[in-house]
Amino acid sequence: MTREPAPLEQLTARLSERLDELRRLLLEDPGRAVDLVPEALESLSVSLEELAVTSEELEHQADELEATAMAANVERRRYEELFDLAPDGYLVTDPLGRILEANQAAADLLGRPASGLLGRRMTGFLATSRDLGRAFRLVQRLVRHGGEADLEILLKRAGRDDLPAWLRLSVSAEEAPRPAAQAVEPPKVRWALRDMSELASARTRLEEANRFKEAVLLALSHDLRSPLATIDAHVEALTSAERSEDQVEHRATEMRRAVRQMQVLMSNLFDVDRLGLGKVDLFRMPTDVVALVRRCADEVRTQVEVKTGFDPGGAVFDVDAGLVERIVRNLLANAEQYGRTDISVTVGAGADGEVVIAVEDRGPGIPDAAKEQVFELFESLNLTGPGTGVGLYVVHQFAELHGGSAWVEDVPGGGTSVRVRLPGSSAEHP
Repeated sequence: MTREPAPLEQLTARLSERLDELRRLLLEDPGRAVDLVPEALESLSVSLEELAVTSEELEHQADELEATAMAANVERRRYEELFDLAPDGYLVTDPLGRILEANQAAADLLGRPASGLLGRRMTGFLATSRDLGRAFRLVQRLVRHGGEADLEILLKRAGRDDLPAWLRLSVSAEEAPRPAAQAVEPPKVRWALRDMSELASARTRLEEANRFKEAVLLALSHDLRSPLATIDAHVEALTSAERSEDQVEHRATEMRRAVRQMQVLMSNLFDVDRLGLGKVDLFRMPTDVVALVRRCADEVRTQVEVKTGFDPGGAVFDVDAGLVERIVRNLLANAEQYGRTDISVTVGAGADGEVVIAVEDRGPGIPDAAKEQVFELFESLNLTGPGTGVGLYVVHQFAELHGGSAWVEDVPGGGTSVRVRLPGSSAEHP
């Protein structure tokens, strides 16, 4: 296609043609010079005026082009700033994956300086052959048909763990018109990358929350069934026509124990939530541990023997009385559930002012392989049906808050002894 001449080129061409014509006429008839010169001067004057007007128009156009160029530079700088400051990673590659542009976020995700990415291939940053194949099959499809596509991939980073990332691929063709003889540049592929590790953590937290919810529902559906049935049976009996004062007192006592059993369960669930949020604080105070154990033992349906070598009032230790009470109640509830009978509690002094509480039963015992497992959250031996697996977890966590520990030992002749060691300097009874 022939380019149309610019206005200035048209004027100079017409002026040149007019001068050539005058030269030819003068050569053909020199006697006409007197008549032709004024005509030539007038034609030249008109052409000069046209040239002056055209020159003004060109200057105006030049000013407009300069202003447009300045605006384009401002927009280019703004684009570069947005490109570099964007929270997501952005890369531009050719169809073969060679990196042409990269912003700072992309450099951070890939673990290299932005300038060090240019010229490298994306194949080096896709962690698995599966991701590599999926990404480049999509690139070829988008090059042919356009559009965009999303993937979840793993990014490989030097000296660091692979990073789960969200990837959006898109292809944009060069829009500037080009002469037919000039080869068309291949389309550019745009890679938008987003760190998915936080989303993965959120998914893990959601899964953990769902597991906790399921365990809570299991506890409420199973572990509350027994105390609720006890309360219901005694209420039904108390409404009968014939009842003695002793029977009323007995049934009232049994109902109070059932209510306390439910309170232990609900307290454990709340304790797990508080432990998970880091909201359990330790408040040490002089506490008569033997007296505390006796109070807890009196509330258990099964007869509990309390053993100690301390003189009356001599078992005073600086511990958190509320947390120790939660420990003892859980140990007794666990022994009552699994050991059933012959429960005893021994309170003794350990080294360096420590107090050791041991709750023993004559139940089936705990296999060696499960002696540590029973202190894990939501782990239950299921010896007598479903359980929450929360009580001993709380025992272990509260013991550790004191700087102590909890462990399981076998009882000679059969049974289990769950022991808790609580550091806390002994103190005189106030």
